[in-house]
Amino acid sequence: MGKTLRTNTGRSPDYRDGYQRAVKDCITWLHERAAVMKDPHATQVLNSVAFWLSVDNSERENGDV
Repeated sequence: MGKTLRTNTGRSPDYRDGYQRAVKDCITWLHERAAVMKDPHATQVLNSVAFWLSVDNSERENGDV
């Protein structure tokens, strides 16, 4: 099994809040770009990336997704 990235461990609440806001902004940006894409494959790729950004590492490792 691979290592789990723990970017929020031991960080301040402000850091965690900023990190979560940044991830949400990235996801929103990807969905906005996917909405204007003409290529269905490109749309699917962008939506997949947005989905995987929203999934916690522990969920991936446990096979919950």
